[in-house]
Formats: sequence, structure tokens, C-alpha cells
Amino acid sequence: MCALVAVPGPGGARAAQELPEESAPQAPADEPWLRHRFELLDEVTLNRAAGSLFNPGGSLYELERRNNALRLHAQLGAQLPAGVSVQAQLTSAVRSGDETVTTLAVRELYATASLGDLELSVGRKILRWTNGFAFNPAGLLEPLRSPSDPQDRLRLLEGREVAQLDYFLGDHVLTAAFSSDVLTNDDADTRRYELALRANVLVPSWNLDLAVQALVSNVRNTGALTFTYALGEALEVHGEVAGTRGTSAEYPQTILPGFQRTLLGFDYLGQIKANETRLFLRYVLGVSYTLPWGTNLIGEFSHSDEGLSSQEWTRFLEQVDFSLEQRARGTYPTGYGDLSLPELNLLHGLQQLGRQRMRRNYLFLRASQAWMAERLQGNALALVNVDDLSRVLVGEVSYLVLRGATVYARGSLFSGSGRSEYGNVGQRASLNLGVLLSF
Repeated sequence: MCALVAVPGPGGARAAQELPEESAPQAPADEPWLRHRFELLDEVTLNRAAGSLFNPGGSLYELERRNNALRLHAQLGAQLPAGVSVQAQLTSAVRSGDETVTTLAVRELYATASLGDLELSVGRKILRWTNGFAFNPAGLLEPLRSPSDPQDRLRLLEGREVAQLDYFLGDHVLTAAFSSDVLTNDDADTRRYELALRANVLVPSWNLDLAVQALVSNVRNTGALTFTYALGEALEVHGEVAGTRGTSAEYPQTILPGFQRTLLGFDYLGQIKANETRLFLRYVLGVSYTLPWGTNLIGEFSHSDEGLSSQEWTRFLEQVDFSLEQRARGTYPTGYGDLSLPELNLLHGLQQLGRQRMRRNYLFLRASQAWMAERLQGNALALVNVDDLSRVLVGEVSYLVLRGATVYARGSLFSGSGRSEYGNVGQRASLNLGVLLSF
């Protein structure tokens, strides 16, 4: 079954909106046994570089100024005998710029069998167990969502191999899902085995949707809770929290005391907090409100104990300063390809800034509006690092030229102080111009 998350939209607070994207539809018995939907996206991206502590003058890494991407996304659904259905999502892309790269991804491919009140799904599947719009800390088996692209417009998210059993009890659902990477990981010592349990309870009289989750894993056990509470037709409050003892997240080892005047090689990252016994919490609290004229507003605050503290961030930058000093002296030969050891450390740090959210506290804001019977749509979002006030601003306008053909423009702006997160990503702005054909 396709999981829906109720968030306010132009149709009211309980308008069903899928996050981040629908799976291929299952065909009822009276419809064709095979259903399909294709999307062809042609997009040009223009980038403007900016200064960065990690890449002075663009001397270590040159931002690609222009590229073009052609993407084909296919959603397929087949209805087989005995109540069995098969769903698939496939994406292929050709990206040309400084070099040409071709990719092919099987985002989803799974079979579902309905057995009365039971439903069994087996295969690669994108699970959607959370209710956050931009953040999903309670998504125990979900791909990590990007706050700057919460609806995954480029279809980059991929599912996990999973066997899922759902038991429907009226408005409530009990779920057990087993996931492992045994088919894709050749290293037996690092293979992942996880069992996720979930109880989703709907209380219509309170307009409350509550879910309790637990993950039993050979890597790290996790507990989570999500809720959605509707107040009338226009306002909705949602939240989720997840916690673990210790964390398997990888960190720059330069945040450790005494490492600020040390240069590291390929051992730059490490699971340095894996053996800590304290509780690491990740949580989101959000609100969604639809104005009388249809403008939808969403705000979410996200906190993660796995992010860098202010002291750790300071240590991280102090090691960057040391790397810059050593590079300026020129006493290190190039031993890592064309890079010296100080340059390798700077690029390692820059790559960390390219990860999703290094710090602990973030604020997400989004406003969207449709006009002309929803042919013209616009939205604006802001992602703010609350710890240093650096930010990413994104605006997008799309127009349905004719049925199945949409043109759009999307702009992104990165800003912040010289020692902030988004002020050092090495990019000032980007502009995406595209045509989307659906058929």
C-alpha cells in the first residue's frame, strides 16, 4: 500500500501529500494489469562560486560553472493473479559538464501480496514512516531526506532491501520489517541486519495520528516516536523523536582535543563516539498552516545530538587554519595524487560541508502558493543553521504549459559569515532551468 502523510495544502489541513514521492500505483482488478508513468526531465544548472576557508581562491577545487542533466524516471505497476502486485521505480540520467556521467538506479522494486488483514512486501522499497516535511530523524529504515529538496524533485532517494509485514486493525496498523545489505555488501564483518517494529494508532476523535517504532540492529538499537495532531481544517502540528545509546556517525577526528595542529591522511574520519553510553537524541517539531486564500506555510525545528557542538566546530576550524598555515609554507610534497597533505586535509573538510547538516540545530521554513487553477505554482524555502545563522534560500516557480509539460526555474543562495557552515561551502548561488514532461 502507498503510505500517505497528511499535511495542509491548498485543499485544507488534511490534504494527503506523499513524501517524498508516490510509488507506482497498484492497478485494481477492473483496470489494465500493467500501469506506467514516465517523467523526462531536461535541466540546465548554472553555478556561481564563492570564497571558502577550505578552498582559498578556488585553488583546490573548481566549481563546475555549468552542466546539463537529462533524467528519465519510470514508475511501473503490475497486478498479478492471487492478489499479488509488483511496483518499480527506475531512474537513468546523463549529466554533461566538465565530464559526462551516466547513471542508472533501481530506486524501488518490490512485490506485495494481500492476505486479508495482512499485507506482505518483499524487495527494494522506500519506506515512509515519518511525518516530518524536511527532516526525518525517526525514519529508522528511510533514506535521509534533504531539507533543501524535501520532495526529492530529482528522484535521488533509493530504498532498502526489506521484507515488510503489515497487519491492519481498522484505523490502526502494526508493522514488522526486516532489512539487510547482505545482497550488496561483500564484507561479512560490516553487514547490517535490522528488524524494525512499528505500531501506528489513529485516534479520529482527537484528530491524532501516533506511531511508536523500535529498531533492533547488529549496529545500534533505536527507539522512535512520531505524532500528527490536526487543529481544525487549516492547522496541523507534527513531531518526531529518535534516540540511541552512542552513535555510529562518522566525524572529522580533528574535533578531538589535541588534534588541532595535526594533519591526517585517509584516516580523517572516524566513529569516535561509537562507544559513548549517553543517549543521543534527534527530534523535529513542526507546524503546517494553510491561509484562507490557499497559501501553505510550513515551519520545522530540528535538533540532533549527533551534530557538532560549538566547541567541536571551533576545533574543526582551528585545524583548517593549521592546514592553511602548513600549505602556505610549502614544506609538504604532493603525495596524494596532485595534493599535499595539508591540501588533502582542506578537501576532507570541504567534503564534510557537503554533507547534510554538520551542526545541531536547524530551522526550516517554506511557503507555497498555486494560481490559475494550479497551472502556476511557486514556493520559497529557507534552511537556517541556528547555531551560526548561516542559511540556504531557495525559490522556485513552475508553469504547466499544457497537460504533461511543465517549465520551471529554481534558484538557490548560500550565505553566512566567513567561519560559518553555509558561508564556506564554496558556492554562492545556483540557477536551475528545466522542462519536465510526464506521460
